[in-house]
Amino acid sequence: QVRAFHDLNATLDAFLNALPFLELFCKPSIKARHWVELNVATGSKIPLDAEVMNLAHVLDSPALGALNEATEISEGADEELAIELSLGDLKEHWDHRALSFAAFKS
Repeated sequence: QVRAFHDLNATLDAFLNALPFLELFCKPSIKARHWVELNVATGSKIPLDAEVMNLAHVLDSPALGALNEATEISEGADEELAIELSLGDLKEHWDHRALSFAAFKS
């Protein structure tokens, strides 16, 4: 029983250490390109295919030890998403506008 407790405790500790990373990379702003960037920056080989990728790939990767790099990538992704949303709003605003040009009278 004591061995089982220590094993469970070690598993929970590992998961708790991974939570900050998981919070960074489970946001809607994170796209496949950000996972690629993370793999390159950390030397990880996390598969990008949704059918293959699972939590074990992330927990076993060196990316967990690179929280600073992950934070930079995640913050960049948030900024990119904000820009994409702003561009979408601008496009929607101007889609229904018509500009008319007339000859200039001097």
